[in-house]
Order: sequence, then C-alpha cells, then structure tokens
Amino acid sequence: PTITSNTLINNGTSQYVGLYLYTSSAEVRMNSINGSYYGIWSRFGSSVTAGGVGGGGNNIITNNTTGLLATDNSSIYFGDGISVKNEYWGICNEIYGNSRYDASAERGSYIMADFNWLGQYPLNQSKFYADGTSSISNDYPETSANSCPLFSPLFAPAPGKADNNTGSVVSTETDPASVIKLAMEY
Repeated sequence: PTITSNTLINNGTSQYVGLYLYTSSAEVRMNSINGSYYGIWSRFGSSVTAGGVGGGGNNIITNNTTGLLATDNSSIYFGDGISVKNEYWGICNEIYGNSRYDASAERGSYIMADFNWLGQYPLNQSKFYADGTSSISNDYPETSANSCPLFSPLFAPAPGKADNNTGSVVSTETDPASVIKLAMEY
C-alpha cells in the first residue's frame, strides 16, 4: 500500500510506534511522524520506500526516541540517487531531532537515507547506529532543510507538465474552462 499525507503525533514513549510494518511493505510519502518511541519500524523482512524514480518522500520524522528502525532482515529506502546523472528516488525527507537515534539498523537490516535533511550539516554520525550485521547509508546529506532539489524552483515542472512528486499537473490558469482543457490534455 501507499501511505500518504498523514500526521501521526504523540503515540507515547513506552514502545509505541508511529508506523509499524511487520512482514509487509509500503510506500510512505508526505507524512509527519513525531512523538513516538519509534517513528517508523520495519521488522521481519519488511520493506519501506519513500517514493519512486524522480519522486520525493517528503516525510518528516522528528522528535521520536528513534526515527527510523529496521530490524530482523528488513529495509528502509528513504533516499538514493546518482547526482551526476540527476536521477533520484525517495529523497527530500527530514529525519532529525530524534532523542536516541535518527536511524538504527539491526539484525541483518539496511537503511538507505541519502539526499535528505538529517538535522545538521556536517552530519552527526552518532545519531545513526548499525550493529555488526546491518548498515546505513546516509551519504550526501542536504546542507539545510530547504536545500532539497525537489523543493527548488529550478526543478519545478513547467505549466502543463506533470509534477514528478505528485503526478499533478502544474497550472497557472485561473479560468475554469482553461483548467478543464489542460486536465483533458494531460
């Protein structure tokens, strides 16, 4: 399933989870998760992604005890790309301000968190934990919360073209007949 446009707040601090995946998979986009013990927990072979090629996750994971947790052969893909080719997927998330770890990977798990705002630049690696069987990639952190290329006017689609983040058509039209015509062309 795709989980989009939710605000999950104050789920408690005694092992409560904002979003819990147990032997499942999901695409997670445009969510705000804060105030939980674990913001997102991917467990027992689960996989969480934050958007496809050319799309951004635009999730905000903050003020939890641990922001992202992958355990028991699970994965979280919250940003990757090839910057020299200008190809990105699942980027532009904000993962920061979690009290213990912003991301933790344990027991054969993997977290990809490239091209995201991770709270500060340069990055504080002590906010990321991987046990000896797991790994985290947090290369290419954004230099500020507003530095993500998908939020830049340089990457904004031209009027009448589809937005890679939402699939919506961008229009500067205000006349209802022109908007309907544009929607029919798309």
